[in-house]
Amino acid sequence: MRGNSWFVGGSHTVGQGGAGFGATERGRGLRGGALSTVEAMVVSMGFMAPSVAMFFNTPFIAGFAGGAMPLTMLLSFAAVFLVALGFSQLARRTASAGSVYAIVSNAINPRTGFMGMWFFIIGYGIFEAATYSIFASFSSELLERTFGIAVPWIIPFLLVAGLVYTLSVLGVTQSVRAA
Repeated sequence: MRGNSWFVGGSHTVGQGGAGFGATERGRGLRGGALSTVEAMVVSMGFMAPSVAMFFNTPFIAGFAGGAMPLTMLLSFAAVFLVALGFSQLARRTASAGSVYAIVSNAINPRTGFMGMWFFIIGYGIFEAATYSIFASFSSELLERTFGIAVPWIIPFLLVAGLVYTLSVLGVTQSVRAA
């Protein structure tokens, strides 16, 4: 086991003085100064969006859980808190922009990290498709009720998916400035 390694086996460079998967030593990662403070705040607000969505989903949760809703929310909070705590503890020892892959690879093994990253990517894909669908349905309904224009939901879906793809290709700086 190597001296600066924090996990059993010690085959990956992490821990005190280690650069993890070399995010900075190989020139990978976000370029210094790529985002201003305001732009970094916009990115942070984007990451908070799922939490805000949960806040607005509370009435739906109450409809299903009824009087057990406070317990449901407490158990949900505990589960999310434990996952966040685990990620924060592991992230302290892994310097990498690859989050799930790097953390799981270092904590367990690279094969498990590979599978974890694929589950993460699939989960994000499903979340994005659901978000685009909700936006498209709302936009279609709004256009019809407000202006009397019947637009199939697939049109706003494709427009927002194309916009997100285009901004992704342009890079983080342009994406944040467009937001």
